[in-house]
Amino acid sequence: MMHLLCLILLISISIFPIQPLSTNPLPPPPSGELISKLSASLSSSPPSFCRLVIKNNPPADPKAFTANPTLLSVEGRYVEIKSGPKLQLIFKETTRDLTKNIELDDDDDIDSLSSNLLPLFSHASFKTCTLQTLDGDYAFKAASTKLKTNRPTFKSLPSASHNTKKTPLIDPKSPFLYKLGLTDSEGTPKPKSKSKLSQCTKFVEIVSQLIESQKITDQKPIEIVDVGCGKGYLTFSLHNYLTSKNIETISTGVELRESLCDSINSIVSDLVETEPQFETLTFKPGYISSYVHYSKKVDVLIALHACDTASCDAISYGLSLNSTIIVLAPCCHKEVRRQVEGFKGYEGVLGEVMGWGIMRERFSEYVTDSLRGLILEYLGYEVKIFEFIGSEHTGKNSMITAIKKSKPMSEEEREKVLKRILELAEGNGVTQFRLAELVGIELRGKKIKNARNMPN
Repeated sequence: MMHLLCLILLISISIFPIQPLSTNPLPPPPSGELISKLSASLSSSPPSFCRLVIKNNPPADPKAFTANPTLLSVEGRYVEIKSGPKLQLIFKETTRDLTKNIELDDDDDIDSLSSNLLPLFSHASFKTCTLQTLDGDYAFKAASTKLKTNRPTFKSLPSASHNTKKTPLIDPKSPFLYKLGLTDSEGTPKPKSKSKLSQCTKFVEIVSQLIESQKITDQKPIEIVDVGCGKGYLTFSLHNYLTSKNIETISTGVELRESLCDSINSIVSDLVETEPQFETLTFKPGYISSYVHYSKKVDVLIALHACDTASCDAISYGLSLNSTIIVLAPCCHKEVRRQVEGFKGYEGVLGEVMGWGIMRERFSEYVTDSLRGLILEYLGYEVKIFEFIGSEHTGKNSMITAIKKSKPMSEEEREKVLKRILELAEGNGVTQFRLAELVGIELRGKKIKNARNMPN
């Protein structure tokens, strides 16, 4: 019986030989059709190709994002460089980006594209591929058997320049820059004004993104108040940018020096003759703590380089006007600086660090701005503290941004933040803090006593 079974098995194998398993499975059927359309869009004159996007499923393990490079997506764009036109592929991995330029030759476009793209479609993590041209959008998923066609997303060809020139947020030829003395009549920045222009540009970038994220441009108009505005460089820059984007804006700069306000308002009057967007920009004299705004609601409150406790006054003023966004770039921190003097003779490790004046200066800055940030959190804001521009432009380069949360904090959450505020103050000998007084928080810290003499 056993011999008979073996004989039957041998006959079966000879008639129906076992096929080896393929180690390279064929890509999904739509891939070949998509590559043909890609080749046609690149070879047409002019090319109708706009964009190619290949996406993979992200790694399930979050640790993969910091481990070995894992391919997340590939973006393709048409570029023209010295050696000729190329299909530029940007491989976006978990830990890096890689770029590869594919030669475009009419004779072997299909072969070249296939050899570079088919392995991506066969990848185990492959998710979707989308080709966008002026004629239409084409896409397929990993499990698709057909190529899906949609109306074209692009109405015109994107730039084929290898080095795309960015449009500046602030045009150096803007008349207001010349009127403020930052540029000459040709729009060339004056040597001593380059750092100021860099600050203005970065400031506009940050604040405009905050405004966009909160969708306050849906409100017409948006109200902006810049307290302690000085000569109004930043006030002018932000107002000019927002109005250039057709965002109806009312901006008010508040400055202590009445003569300076008169001078700046004169510049506004001159500009309005040719640039009517400045009709809604005005400068008014007054102290931050006592200035009364005509409106009970301000969308954006700004205070850049307000000295010492003036930044606290500005925060309090923004809170009283229920500001959606508060932006600060604090200046000196004298109030806390005086209170940490005792650390220069403090017995302990921290005393050794605080024995030098420059260290106490920086320490005062960290404690002051941390307390401001925590108090804003306690009052229902989402807070970030960061360096908004390089120290080569200004040493006063820390920025605090606060966005009012749509959902109020629970009492339990508020109590936790309050505890952090009190512990930070008490642990660093801060018994008096202007912003805490203005919002009704009573500090219980103990003054640090000078135990021994150390160098200043």
